[in-house]
Amino acid sequence: MTLPPLAERLKHSAVFQALTIFVGASWIVLQVVDLLTERLGLPPWIFPFTLVLLAVGLVVVLATAWVQSRPSTTAAEESGELPQDWEVAPADVIASLRAGRLPHLNWARAALGGAMALSLLLGLLGAYVVFSGGGSAFGPTEVGAAEPSTGIAILPFSVNNPELELWSEGIVDLLAPGLDGVAGFRTIASRTVLARWRGATDGADSDLPAALRVGGSTGADYAMVGSVVALGPTVRLVAEVYDLGDGTKVAEGRAEGPVDDVLALVDELGVAAIRDLMRELGTDGGASNVPARLTTRSLAAARAFLEGEEHYRAGRFEPAVQSYEEALEADSTFALPAYRAYLALLYVGDGEQQQAMEARLVNGLMDLPARDRTLARLRLEISGDSLQSRAPAEDAVIRYPDDAEAWYMLGEIRYHEPGMAGAGHSQAREAFEKAIELAPGFVPYYYHPLAYAIGAGDRERTEVLMGFLEEAVPDDPDLAQMRLAMSLLLGPLDEAIERVRDDPGPAVGATFQLPIATHMIPRVWTLVGGLPTEGEIRITDLKSAWAMTAGRQAEALELMNSIPLGNGTRVTLARHHQDVLGGVPGMNLDREFDLAYCGAKDVPVQASCYEKAALRAVDAGRYDEARRVITEQDSIAQTHEFPRAARIHRRMARTVEGYLGWKTGDMPSALRNLEAARELDLFAVTARWYLADVYVDAGRPMESIPLLLSIDDSPTWSPFSRLRVAEVFESMGDAAQATRHYEAALAAWSEADEDFAPAQRARAGLSRVGG
Repeated sequence: MTLPPLAERLKHSAVFQALTIFVGASWIVLQVVDLLTERLGLPPWIFPFTLVLLAVGLVVVLATAWVQSRPSTTAAEESGELPQDWEVAPADVIASLRAGRLPHLNWARAALGGAMALSLLLGLLGAYVVFSGGGSAFGPTEVGAAEPSTGIAILPFSVNNPELELWSEGIVDLLAPGLDGVAGFRTIASRTVLARWRGATDGADSDLPAALRVGGSTGADYAMVGSVVALGPTVRLVAEVYDLGDGTKVAEGRAEGPVDDVLALVDELGVAAIRDLMRELGTDGGASNVPARLTTRSLAAARAFLEGEEHYRAGRFEPAVQSYEEALEADSTFALPAYRAYLALLYVGDGEQQQAMEARLVNGLMDLPARDRTLARLRLEISGDSLQSRAPAEDAVIRYPDDAEAWYMLGEIRYHEPGMAGAGHSQAREAFEKAIELAPGFVPYYYHPLAYAIGAGDRERTEVLMGFLEEAVPDDPDLAQMRLAMSLLLGPLDEAIERVRDDPGPAVGATFQLPIATHMIPRVWTLVGGLPTEGEIRITDLKSAWAMTAGRQAEALELMNSIPLGNGTRVTLARHHQDVLGGVPGMNLDREFDLAYCGAKDVPVQASCYEKAALRAVDAGRYDEARRVITEQDSIAQTHEFPRAARIHRRMARTVEGYLGWKTGDMPSALRNLEAARELDLFAVTARWYLADVYVDAGRPMESIPLLLSIDDSPTWSPFSRLRVAEVFESMGDAAQATRHYEAALAAWSEADEDFAPAQRARAGLSRVGG
């Protein structure tokens, strides 16, 4: 079939051909805009605005095609009266406009107009994404639980003026939080970067290869280097991003403006560099938020903040607080110095000062960059004893594996709240050591690892950590306490015993707050045995618990019996001995446990006596008496003015109720209540102890193991928990693990009584598994 003559002519006309090409191109543009609108959450007016631009473009294209198809146009172009098809001829355009005429339409001018319209559209899209908060391509990616996002190390910039020296390293502190999470990229923590930089370069300027080596040592995938150049009253910032895999430059960013606007320029520089990197890599990051922005435009605030960071890294906490407060005075909306000041005040501030800064931090929490907001929330929950799960801390080290602060926070949780964390002190020590590895010059990270090294009897690590602190903060009073503990647990035993006898008070504070490894227990008991006890029930209680821990059962019971009958401390101690031994031969339990001995019900320390007496009531079949204690403790919790104390009372109620369920065969009640008790109180050792038994009885022995190992936080329980862990592993056929834990228990009982039943169980078990 042949086409009619008119259709045939239209098909081959310039107007028809131009229309066909324009429609195809318009369809592609609309598809791209629709996709970006959905992916970036762009406003609804973007699509109709695009249609308007295309409609204008259609008119221009059709008019140009009609003009260009006329024979007179071709003749005028050949004679030079009009520009050729692909000549812009700007002088002719200007002359036409001055004469009040529409410029001659040709394809070059139509293409230029289309490019300008497209640039306008893209400019509006980019401005919306960067400045309105509506776009997602430049926001932080939600990192999955399996692996961290791509890391960028921001290295100190070179400067050409001594007055700009602060910005050499300061640029790292400013850009790292501001760019963290942009388009799914993760900035390496500034503390880690600066520690590596100073170790490799002594803080001096470095050539590019050396700088990239420092970036690679942080575990980053990319490194950003740059310069800050003063040009009279203006400053020029240049940043270049290098792929650390092959050393090639992959992106850059530039910003220039008045020196007083350097903070705004830093922000502009960082976003420009990241956007260039994204274009190079062809990624949109799949993110859901706009880039984190610098939260201050005050040069004075930024300068004071950076000075505070220097003091804080060096362990100079009081001047750090002063600098942070100066930053807050210069800009009250600047959230980062409030967070840092709160951390510093945990070391040197009084309660009132800490509470005031805590309130300020809480009010400004949402103004912090995402990473700092996550870590600040963790710190507030740890300090307030309100952390209910270890998941946020574990997620933080997965998301930010290069961040020493995240690792330190995880160590803090495992150190102070091991029951909740489900991890004993060995895992806390690993987290602290990881923080030191990432930031080896950061003083605050050294105290807890030093306590672990002393408690574990690790002389070599103790001397390394102590040597660093003695050089960094020689006058720190906490360090003096550590020196005393070191001399007691690692020094000559005779000298240590003499020191304990002469001055028992500091010895108690220095030694018995340390996490003590099981193999150190015999030495600790030797020291404790030298403490005078005349009239001091608390020291007698401590000595009795340590004697039982060391397997000196006869001495433990003798010490307990020296405490007057009817004293709440004796009730609690007697229950502890009964729990770790599974019953004490010769102990008159009906005489030891009586609710009348316990005193005040609404004071957590004294109320513990009610919990222990109620547990004995369950053993004796006096269930109504136990239920009365449960009701009383719940009632006190409902009206108590202090949330922390209220949770302890609820924990005691849940522990007794769970124990009652276990002993009466109600396993759902036992599991529900003992698990609730463990979550309510981070130090609920007794609840963990019973819950481990319940898990075994419920056919879930593997779940009992982390519970029992978490009791490493309580030295007077730990060897008994190791024995039970060994028995669980033996029942599961794991001889290697059983051997390891039997041997750990026996290390604590190397000087135990010959007839000490737990030691006999451990030796028999070790023999069965071939140890």
